[in-house]
Amino acid sequence: MIAKMTTGVVLLTVLVLAPSRVSTQNNPPPDKKTQTLTGCIHTGDAVSAFKLATKDGVWNLAGSKKLKIGRQIDHSVTVTGTVIESFDTKTPDKESNRLGTLNVSKITMVSKTCAN
Repeated sequence: MIAKMTTGVVLLTVLVLAPSRVSTQNNPPPDKKTQTLTGCIHTGDAVSAFKLATKDGVWNLAGSKKLKIGRQIDHSVTVTGTVIESFDTKTPDKESNRLGTLNVSKITMVSKTCAN
């Protein structure tokens, strides 16, 4: 009798906790949100191999070599990706005007030139 009750309590606990664990795994933390940005690709510095200059500031870009971001240097592009690190948009990194780092999952050329 006690073994059946213990098994029942364990089963109930698993069923109650399982949905909360699943929902936590499916929802990325707020700092990992997806962004779609448009701007001009430039070569980066020691911090990043590439950067995206947008009207609001500069993003460091990270991503798979398969994306061939380097082919888009000095082109206007739209990129979609996950924010790896973000700075407060009201107070970006003062020295570089950087807004954060984006892990790029998709890149689309908008124009072969950068708009001024």
